[in-house]
Amino acid sequence: MGLVAKEIISRQPKRIQELLFPNGVELVAASHDIGKLNPHFQEKIRRTLPDYEHNSVPFLNLADPSIEKPHSEVSQVALKSICKNDYIAEIVGMHHGTAPSSSVLLAEDEVIGGNSWQSIRVDLVNSLKTKLKQGWPSIVDNNQALAIAGLTTVSDWIASGSNFENLQNLGEENIYEKVKFAVDDAGFVTPKTIKNLDFREIFSPYTPLQVQKLLYEQVDLPGVYIFESIMGSGKTEAAFYSAYKLLEKGVANGIYFALPSKITSEKIFDRMEKFLEKILNVDDKHKLLLTHGDAWLKETELGEDARPGYSWFDSRKRKLLAPFAVGTLDQVLMSVMNVKHSFVRTYGLVGKVVILDEVHSYDSYTGTIMDFLIDSLLSLGSSVILLSATLTADRKTAFLQLKDNSNKPSLYPLEYPLLTKHTAEGLHLNSIHTDYGRTEVFISIQNDIEKTIQLARKKAKNGEYVLWIENTVQEAQDVFKLFATWGKENKIEVGLIHSRFPIYQRDINESYWVGIFGKDNKNNRATEGKILIGTQVLEQSLDLDADILISKIAPTDMILQRIGRLWRHPDLNTVRPTSARCEVIIIAPPLEVIEKNPEFAYGPSGYVYSPYVLTRSLLTLMNYQSISIPEDMRPLIEATYEDRVESNSLLNIEKHKLIKSKEKLRTFALQTLSGVGKSFSDNAVTRYSEVPSCDVLLLLSNSDLSKGQLFFIDGSSLFLPIDTFISKKQKKEIAITCMEKVITVPIHLAPVALSISELSNLKKFLYIAENEEERLRIAILNQSGRIEGFYGKEANYTYCLEYSQQLGYSTAKKEMK
Repeated sequence: MGLVAKEIISRQPKRIQELLFPNGVELVAASHDIGKLNPHFQEKIRRTLPDYEHNSVPFLNLADPSIEKPHSEVSQVALKSICKNDYIAEIVGMHHGTAPSSSVLLAEDEVIGGNSWQSIRVDLVNSLKTKLKQGWPSIVDNNQALAIAGLTTVSDWIASGSNFENLQNLGEENIYEKVKFAVDDAGFVTPKTIKNLDFREIFSPYTPLQVQKLLYEQVDLPGVYIFESIMGSGKTEAAFYSAYKLLEKGVANGIYFALPSKITSEKIFDRMEKFLEKILNVDDKHKLLLTHGDAWLKETELGEDARPGYSWFDSRKRKLLAPFAVGTLDQVLMSVMNVKHSFVRTYGLVGKVVILDEVHSYDSYTGTIMDFLIDSLLSLGSSVILLSATLTADRKTAFLQLKDNSNKPSLYPLEYPLLTKHTAEGLHLNSIHTDYGRTEVFISIQNDIEKTIQLARKKAKNGEYVLWIENTVQEAQDVFKLFATWGKENKIEVGLIHSRFPIYQRDINESYWVGIFGKDNKNNRATEGKILIGTQVLEQSLDLDADILISKIAPTDMILQRIGRLWRHPDLNTVRPTSARCEVIIIAPPLEVIEKNPEFAYGPSGYVYSPYVLTRSLLTLMNYQSISIPEDMRPLIEATYEDRVESNSLLNIEKHKLIKSKEKLRTFALQTLSGVGKSFSDNAVTRYSEVPSCDVLLLLSNSDLSKGQLFFIDGSSLFLPIDTFISKKQKKEIAITCMEKVITVPIHLAPVALSISELSNLKKFLYIAENEEERLRIAILNQSGRIEGFYGKEANYTYCLEYSQQLGYSTAKKEMK
């Protein structure tokens, strides 16, 4: 395993090796399992042998596997005594994902073998030192220790994989070649980029805009780059090209593109894939192992904890280890949070260009974690590119890792777009004058929902493309129901997009509606109207162009993001109906209702966003009959979030609630942050307003778990080979097929968990967590669309659960008898 670690390190850029992985790190990896040298563990292994005889080995006569301590804990206490370095001891102690919660063991304690067994462990370490020709490395801080811990665990997975199953027959002369092959097989292949490509060669036939040059001409060193520009101005391609420049220079080893949600990250994949096709050499292995989960999961062999049925087979986690990947912000945030294997995520981000898209005004909880994340990434030799159209000065100051607010006033010159760069050379602001083309957006506030529905119907009948955005899945489903029957009667197509569809159905929905609302549907647009309803996912990274926007009240920065889906492509202006005007209608409660009870006036939206921020947003937007993009964007955001005295006492209460909440959330967020030697939980919430979620797999009623017969709701089926041998590749294909059918829902809205024994036939293929909350939920979808539990059980005791292809996963609270 030490040789695997050494080989992986050798593939890192030189500056990363010097920064994080000094000589001797491979000795730490090689020593991680010395805790298995204790009598109880050895006796446990001996009892599995076919020729086992009780008391046949004298020095194990008193060994008792029932009192065995976890071998990772024994490794930790043994190494603490040997190398006198807490970081090294704690790294080996957490190599199975969590640190020992508290250890009072000493290396010489009789319960782990006493002095005689510690002497054997010392001899083994000395032998490893001689073999590797290395002493202990110098580890200077927590982030470096976490990176080494991640490397140690990944090396352990690879070394325990199928490539080393017949190690005794390999011969020492072949071991080095086998190690190289295994690391290749795991996907850790140094990318081969084509040099000296200009922007046009990568993104042909497009020539770079001045706004895009503003970013990529300044990216030259690792650091933090904040790129602010309006929606639809090419920020994504500018970030990709900037990342290419760092790869080309050899100061980065990969790219991770993070978006706010799973549903938006999946849409960026196509753009990343086309980009990689252009920049990678023909013989680069990553042309076959691009970012999408299927190829990466099927074609790489990562070893023990990343095989089917184990937690790290999940593509959401594995993507962090791929040199190139698109994923969610949540996965990146968990690299610095107190979750199981967070340090593996940390290692996965080492030296990469991490692009954080759609970075807006997160709450204090998420914002605090993000600040810590950026600090961590910089210490790991990574570069951070943050993209936003709507960013407040306070958030920006925090992102830049400025230790005080003295620079805040200078962060916003009048010019927009703006690049703010913070590297080893200092803080620099760069702005240019560019003619975006001024967009005038008419704005009105509406609290009569029936009137708004009638207007939307009229607009659609006139041939307009209507986009309606709600703040919760339930509300989006309710609005869809109001239009669905009417749409069929009037031959107006109505769509619904949210996160509670299976992955395969989401892909179908998004591709279809992006095609309709996109710039390439020019010919059909003039002939028929459409209505598309959804949640916040519609404001992020989907290339939609609507004639009119209807939005539930949200924070001003989110409203501006949604406006970015209005009249997005000038080429379509010639085919818009004559009745159309660039317009947003914001649905909000009447001001007098808010002033009487701001906490409840906003309904479900008040649980998603702070009622005080919603009120400030509403009051700010009410001052405008129209807004100019981009001129009014920054004044609108700053007016919403600037401190002011509230005359309304209830509103003042909400303001102070928000202030106290921010302080509380910041404190709570700090408690979730990871560290070497800290114990790790199995899951974490990356948004404080978010409730914990789990995955749900719906099957048809003729499915039989005991026989491994799975009939899926899309009409396909699987017969699991329970008692027959199948290859690892076939196992992977079965696991991926199941994972594509999964729906992610809040735990309280999910079917009740089945027992581990009831799910035993799935354990070979899917991760079945010991923790019930984290465990995959499986239920039956009957012909009526109702979701039922297996074996005649209720699916959920509080909510009626349903699923349909039109609505997705939906819930309704049961009436109390």
